Amino acid sequence: MLILIALGLVFFVMLFVGIWLGVCFLIGMKWRQVAGRYPATVPALGRPEGRGFVALRGFFLPAGPRYKRCLEVVPGAGGLYVAVKWPFNVAQEPMLVPWPCVRGLAWKEGGWTGRRYLEVDLALEGAVLRLDLPAEAEAELQRLAGPFLAETMSSPPGLG
Repeated sequence: MLILIALGLVFFVMLFVGIWLGVCFLIGMKWRQVAGRYPATVPALGRPEGRGFVALRGFFLPAGPRYKRCLEVVPGAGGLYVAVKWPFNVAQEPMLVPWPCVRGLAWKEGGWTGRRYLEVDLALEGAVLRLDLPAEAEAELQRLAGPFLAETMSSPPGLG
């Protein structure tokens, strides 16, 4: 009897893991398509040094999967490093988006908390990835990509 229970438990765990991997693989189809054009897997282009931020939300426009609090965004000298965090990163490689692809920075207030966040659009080949970054990311973005962002940045709410 115990053997049957143990086998059932093993089967359930294997089924759950298989479904998890399949769902992550299907959700990541658009990500893989875009990330192939902006690879960050070469050691020299890997994760930049510096402070990383968790995107409050990220999604492909006009329609695509929503990544809520599972994207790591690290501004670096070569661009914006964007990676899906574990355990959601099945078959979804990180990407390094060059600074000229960063478009449409705007300050927003959202949710029931009224918290300020920075909305960033990444104009990629074949897609637009919209990221909602915490307000703390602005200083790092300005420091590393000031010339590219000057014409696209809106003023913070209440200041402009």
